[in-house]
Amino acid sequence: MHIAITTPTGNIGRELVRILQSDTEYQLTLLARDPSKLATETAAGATVQQGDLVDADFLVTATQGVDALFFLIPPDFGAEDFRGYQNEVASNGVGAVRENYIKHVVLLSSVGAQHAEGTGPIAGLHDAEIAFRETGANVTALRPAWFMENYLPHIETIRSDGHIYMPLAPDARVAMIATTDIARAAVDALATPPDGFEVRELLGPRDVTLEEAATTIGEVVGKPVQHIQVTPDQARAAFLAMGIGESLTGLWLEVMDGFNHGRVKPEFPRTEQATTPTELSTFVASNLKPAIQRPA
Repeated sequence: MHIAITTPTGNIGRELVRILQSDTEYQLTLLARDPSKLATETAAGATVQQGDLVDADFLVTATQGVDALFFLIPPDFGAEDFRGYQNEVASNGVGAVRENYIKHVVLLSSVGAQHAEGTGPIAGLHDAEIAFRETGANVTALRPAWFMENYLPHIETIRSDGHIYMPLAPDARVAMIATTDIARAAVDALATPPDGFEVRELLGPRDVTLEEAATTIGEVVGKPVQHIQVTPDQARAAFLAMGIGESLTGLWLEVMDGFNHGRVKPEFPRTEQATTPTELSTFVASNLKPAIQRPA
């Protein structure tokens, strides 16, 4: 099977490529802006096509002859109209699927994508699901929950004062998933195309409150950790100071509000297929703890 993969240098894409390259049955074409970041993957036999997903012609050319496409819309943090950017990239992907008669698409979407509004950047993934479904290809929309990797930007404050600052209520209950489990689910989805369009929710091992998550992090790293809810204005100032544009900042605040008020949640009851294995404690031990304990 010949598979094209977008964003192969990200957390999900790189793990997806690693798993697929362990099986000689797959021929991989990786779509990337910087091929130098994929030297290991190229040495293992992958073909790299250099270009940007906002270039419709590039997408058509790069996906010629492929049987399946893993499609992830990478963030453009400075986009003046982030949802418009998402729609443009999705439209380019749709054009490639139609032009090249690609049989199967695995689209990375999100929990909450059943809603057209009120979910921040997830609403753009709602648009993408509809656009790909209308191609007539077999489409699997993966809807993962809150990424455990969302805690990585909080390493410094966990180390310095044992606090995680977010505009989210401590008692907000969310499903959390490690991106390695998303990659494994993508491998399974690529190997088992549906007949038409299907949604696969990916919800981690269980739902937890953010206060419970902070406690778990503290237990693993060996110091008390507390979740601190900041105001939307404080969060906005922090996002803008990090160089994130006004459009995406506004959407992120909207999705945080959606978590607080229960709008951003799975569409379906949890199932065995939606439940993935990696525990938060396992993720913290392998990803957060070494970084937190490393000398600043």
